[in-house]
Amino acid sequence: MGSRDSRSSALIVWRTLVLLAVAGVALVALLAGREPAIVYSCSMHPNVRSSAPGRCPFCSMALETLTDTLPPASRAPGPPIAASDLYVVQRHTFSQPVRAPARAARDGTVAALFYKDELASLAPAARAAFVPTASPAASFSVRRTADPPRPWDDGMTEVRFRFEAEGDARPDDVGRIVLPPTAPVLVVPEDVVFSAAGGRYVLVASADGQSFSRRTVEIGRLINGRAVVLDGLGEGERIARRGAFLLDADQRLRDTAAPGAAR
Repeated sequence: MGSRDSRSSALIVWRTLVLLAVAGVALVALLAGREPAIVYSCSMHPNVRSSAPGRCPFCSMALETLTDTLPPASRAPGPPIAASDLYVVQRHTFSQPVRAPARAARDGTVAALFYKDELASLAPAARAAFVPTASPAASFSVRRTADPPRPWDDGMTEVRFRFEAEGDARPDDVGRIVLPPTAPVLVVPEDVVFSAAGGRYVLVASADGQSFSRRTVEIGRLINGRAVVLDGLGEGERIARRGAFLLDADQRLRDTAAPGAAR
């Protein structure tokens, strides 16, 4: 009896294993024929995965559809960067007059400091007004001299003016040179301009909308949350706006972790 029971038990186990194997093959075949679930990910943080559209929790960029998770008939190229994530470089006209800090000298001239973008619209022999700080209601007519502009620091240039009426000269007075608003200039949001040892830069979107890269730029005035672009960008170019700080921080970490990076 014991031998017969043992053979019976072994037969039951063998049949069970066969049934499990067949079920496993059927399950594999079923899954192989099923369309894959669509997965969304972040182009800057590939480890982020989602089963529904949304935004990256690290950089707030719109999640893109992973192409290899779409049915073949649905796969189509397209930029993963949403328009709301970008800023398109454009020209802006500042309505405020130019007010350059100035100081009157004993020789009847006035030395004023201008940003480079302000200097670009300052014509030779241009007329302006000198407004003393101590007498803001007063205004004295001055004219730009033929003296060449003199670099003051990395961002500003000294330009000289002369009082048009000799009796208006105010030695050692400090104040402002006031001029009409400048011509339209290229601007970007101030908070998307970053600084490093090599200078200032922004994150520019690639032509195919797949990634960002650093671009060195020269910046002039910072006014009302905008930075005037002197060089490095062209009108119509697209730069990172939403989550730009986190994108830059992520890139810095990648650079630090890269093989051969300075430590």
